[in-house]
Amino acid sequence: MDAAPYRTVSGTDFPQRCSVSWIFELPFGPGRPFARSLPRPIAAVVGGWQAEGLYIYQSGAPLGFDNIGFSGNIDDIPLPSSARTADRWFNTEAGFIRDSSQALAFNVRTFPLRFDGIRGPAMNNWDVSVLKNSRMSDKVTLQMRAEFLNAMNRVWLGNPNTNPTSSLFGSITSEQGYMRRVQLGVKLAF
Repeated sequence: MDAAPYRTVSGTDFPQRCSVSWIFELPFGPGRPFARSLPRPIAAVVGGWQAEGLYIYQSGAPLGFDNIGFSGNIDDIPLPSSARTADRWFNTEAGFIRDSSQALAFNVRTFPLRFDGIRGPAMNNWDVSVLKNSRMSDKVTLQMRAEFLNAMNRVWLGNPNTNPTSSLFGSITSEQGYMRRVQLGVKLAF
């Protein structure tokens, strides 16, 4: 069988990852471009705000297949991203031998362990924070913060089942990560 369209990968290949972080001090209050001449009590409320964020995108890991029987064309395994669902992440009818009575206990492996072009679901995450720094004296600062982890509340799907003899073959039945979390905190620095 010719596997030329797919680069096989080893178990040590990692998903591709991109992350961007940022911190932005809002330009209001004493020493800032806007609202710098407000009365002191109002300036204490308006000034000292920061917004922070972290964005992470990570492609899914290459899917691993166990010791399986396969009699089809490996070009037919991946589905276009628009056709993937949690119930059918890849083409389970591409030639996988699904009958457990025909499953091989031991054989010389000819089917690649992993393919670079057949990957699990990607992770797409935003973490956002809002902070308020209040100067209490020359040496004391009070910081109040609200953090929103997985701020967009996106579901991170687990990898699909890759056991052809399972009734759940090709479907995703788990989640990884966590739903949106909100954390509030206060810090006194002196």
